[in-house]
Amino acid sequence: MVLGNTPDPAMTAASMELPGTTSPSAPAVPAPAAARQPAFRIVCAALLVRLVLLLLSHGVHFVESRLKDPTSFVNETTNIAASIAAGHGFGTPFVAVIAGEGYTGPSAWIAPVYPYLCAAFFKAAGSYSRGAFVLLLLLQCVFSALTCIPILRIGELTVGPRAGYIAALLWAVFPWFSVWAISWIWEISLSALLMSLLFWWALRLKDSFRNSQALLFGAAWGFALLVNPALLMLLPVSLLWLTTERRRVGTPWLRSSVLALLACALVTAPWIVRNRVVVGSWSFIRGNFGFEFALANYHGSKGL
Repeated sequence: MVLGNTPDPAMTAASMELPGTTSPSAPAVPAPAAARQPAFRIVCAALLVRLVLLLLSHGVHFVESRLKDPTSFVNETTNIAASIAAGHGFGTPFVAVIAGEGYTGPSAWIAPVYPYLCAAFFKAAGSYSRGAFVLLLLLQCVFSALTCIPILRIGELTVGPRAGYIAALLWAVFPWFSVWAISWIWEISLSALLMSLLFWWALRLKDSFRNSQALLFGAAWGFALLVNPALLMLLPVSLLWLTTERRRVGTPWLRSSVLALLACALVTAPWIVRNRVVVGSWSFIRGNFGFEFALANYHGSKGL
């Protein structure tokens, strides 16, 4: 026996909601990206740590005289950068052009990207100037702080979000991971960022490795090698892992891997040809392997 009209279930559910609550079917208001993701906060913390350490580094002296400047600031990278800024081109790695020692000729001593980046700052603020060094150190602090993002994501994709968060936090706050960014004009901070980004990218390509993605991946690797050829050790490992994973699930892999290698070769080939034409000898991006090997292994060496 029906005593009255049957109530609408939706109306009943709405009438039972507590004040200030919303229906489960109502779309949630998205939180700001900084609130949803810990990466932004970790990067900010990492940058703050590096800036504080930079200000507290009593051994860092920003002086323009080459005789008083530490080798952390006057080295092969900055000497070549000064040569580029002076209009002489990529060369003179062992003397400072600004000190009046002149141009000694072209070189293939180190990879090209970082000296050209430093040359842009030297051109804008003056070679070996206080302003150029400060700007370069600040940029290196940014590179080092941004490395927290791929560290966090690599952890999430491999060992879990908690481990990734801890690893990124350690990178952010542990002083030793900041030392190269704040004390030496070199490509170390950029190399660490690129290596971790490419590692993260390789993990993400496991599920989708289309031809266009392979070309971009290979081109990014080519750029990374022009920053630091030592990163090459990770490239075959990345491609081998991608190949193994895609073969295991029966998805195409050969064409994408070949395209990635071709793109990498196309990006690096112009500089290799330049070394052959200008310097007169073949060298893979940089030609100081023999010196570095001897420096790290001679009797009494303490390593590099």
